[in-house]
Amino acid sequence: MTAAEKQASNEPASTAAATTAAAEKRSSDKPANPASPKRQRPTIVEIDVENSSVSGGGSSSSSQTDSSDSAAGSNQCPKNGKVVRRREPCQKRDSTLHSRLHGRLQEVNAKLADVRQRIAELQGEEADLAEKAATLSENISESKAEQKRAAAAAQDWCTSFAWDAPVMACLRDLFHHQRFRQLQQEAVNAVMSRRDVFAVMPTGSGKSLCYQLPAALWSRDAKGVDNKGVTLVISPLLALIHNQVGSMRAVKVDARMLNSETTKEEKKATLAAVGTGKLSLLYVTPEFMARSKVLLSKLQQAWNQNLFCLIAVDEAHCCSQWGHEFRPDYLKLKVLREIFPNVPILALTATATEAVQRDVETQLGIRGCLQLRGRYNRPNLFYSVALKPEKKEDELAWMADYINTRHEGKAGLIYCFSCKDVDQLAEGLCTRGVRAAAYHAKLLPETRQDAYSRWMKGKIHVVVATIAFGMGIDKPDVRFVIHQSLPKSVENYYQETGRAGRDGGMAECILLFRPADVQRLSSFAAENPNRNRNIQLSYEMLLCADPPGGLECRRKALAKYFGDTWQPADCNNACDSCKRAMAKAKSRDVSKLANALLRLMESAESSEAGSRLTLLKAADVARSDSTMARMARGGESVQVACKTAQPRDIERVLARLLAQGYLREEFVFTAYAAIGYLRLADRGCAAMAAADLGRPLEVQLAGMSSVDTLLLPAVPEGP
Repeated sequence: MTAAEKQASNEPASTAAATTAAAEKRSSDKPANPASPKRQRPTIVEIDVENSSVSGGGSSSSSQTDSSDSAAGSNQCPKNGKVVRRREPCQKRDSTLHSRLHGRLQEVNAKLADVRQRIAELQGEEADLAEKAATLSENISESKAEQKRAAAAAQDWCTSFAWDAPVMACLRDLFHHQRFRQLQQEAVNAVMSRRDVFAVMPTGSGKSLCYQLPAALWSRDAKGVDNKGVTLVISPLLALIHNQVGSMRAVKVDARMLNSETTKEEKKATLAAVGTGKLSLLYVTPEFMARSKVLLSKLQQAWNQNLFCLIAVDEAHCCSQWGHEFRPDYLKLKVLREIFPNVPILALTATATEAVQRDVETQLGIRGCLQLRGRYNRPNLFYSVALKPEKKEDELAWMADYINTRHEGKAGLIYCFSCKDVDQLAEGLCTRGVRAAAYHAKLLPETRQDAYSRWMKGKIHVVVATIAFGMGIDKPDVRFVIHQSLPKSVENYYQETGRAGRDGGMAECILLFRPADVQRLSSFAAENPNRNRNIQLSYEMLLCADPPGGLECRRKALAKYFGDTWQPADCNNACDSCKRAMAKAKSRDVSKLANALLRLMESAESSEAGSRLTLLKAADVARSDSTMARMARGGESVQVACKTAQPRDIERVLARLLAQGYLREEFVFTAYAAIGYLRLADRGCAAMAAADLGRPLEVQLAGMSSVDTLLLPAVPEGP
């Protein structure tokens, strides 16, 4: 055997021996009975795609080859067997992640927008359905209420009732009347039949008897009268409360009051009497009623014993935000219907439009009640309106002469806008021989009471007052009422003039005003709650005093405002307008002036120096040779129209344009007052656009007296 053959035959044996020895060594290195085989974790090396070398050595070309090989093969480094994981560059990886998240965000936002749109559509549908449901519910309630109203109206409330004899006896013996006035009998019978009633009765028509007479009957044993107990009267008028409590006590009817002036001892005794039902008439203010839980508790005690007979709400128009004297505490009276559902409610007022009446019925919970509405016409009153003098001295001289000449020694009332006006006028009249006294809220209570007492007894003849005076006062022989300024509203005007001639004798109602009074009223209203409504009421008063249609019967204007019927016989020439119509006086066309003033206001708004104009300032600018008038569109015609017009006509037309919405007021508030500046309104812009097309605004002015040419009847006599 050759040496090569020997070597070849010995190689398998040596290889096998080496393998066996290596195996025995590995076997001896392992622990006995291992729990599980343990694999060695490979070392992972991350490399960048752009720089893929694993170690520091090697060229870039070999690194790229290794990297490509790893990507295609087992990812093992051919040199050291380490596992290689590729890592993208940071910039590229972040960009990819942001792109992916942004895409997901867009998807989510799209879905969110879709959901929101569906929610909005559903909410809109829900609102529409809720509105339809509310409308249907309101229609159903109104239908039921209308049926109740129709049934109540169909009944003859002046026919015979079981209590007719004691009612007429009480009317004669306690109230010294031989017959009822308009609507009194209907109201009394309905209340005693336990029906809810809303009565609109003119000032001086005897509204208080509608609850006083039933209360007097319920306090005594009378044939046909079953009820016994308390009548609650809610009134904001302290003077009326004091007056009526005294008059009812004088005829042996137990009447008491609860208000801010009541002492603790009186309050305690009165509340005890309410709880036992031993009281006949209880007068409270709405403020006291809204805040006294003890009173409510005592009324519940009386109600539980069937000793609560009636709730009378005087000046009920105060319940409505559409009314001219809205009081928030009146809104809290609705709880009385909820707590005492079977106690009838009698709502009384001298003035209420149909909108106010509906609102009051809703607020008091008496929809479907018996509605009693008297005529607004007072045939014994003569109405006249005049422009007051420019100078205060001239105005004062005219008033003193009017009183001393036509009404010497007779009772009268003069209403002013402010306390300052009251003091100045009262003092001036006294110096001219008129026995007058001031009455306003800033005077001490004892001073006011003294003035009232002396006037009622005839020791003084004239009371000069703000609207704080006269509510609930029943002095029958007032021969004249003068308004020294435009009243706050048509309702105020009607109520205040209604204090004249309650005895049936002729009396005069004179309104003195200048057009700028409307801005004085609106500026005052701007500082108080319910601003927009009160401003609108002042505009309506201006249009009633100076009607836009030219000459119009004063009674017709009042009837139109309150929704009453009217015919010429209602006036019988008892107003200045009807007297002018008899004299064939005609209205004047001031359309050119009205259109020129609109152009002037347009020019004023474009002029920085004249952008703020009050009504009086605008009238002054119109009469002057101002840049604003020259710069206005159609400047020459504007100047001619303004310069040839009477100064008072310019004021009247500006006030008319404001009241009718062609101009508007922009209020600026200072530390002392609110100032209203005139601005062109959208309606005014539309009127100018129509004028450019050949359809100018048409405005008429009726004849208006000065105090020197005031139209009055013959000197009025008593009844």
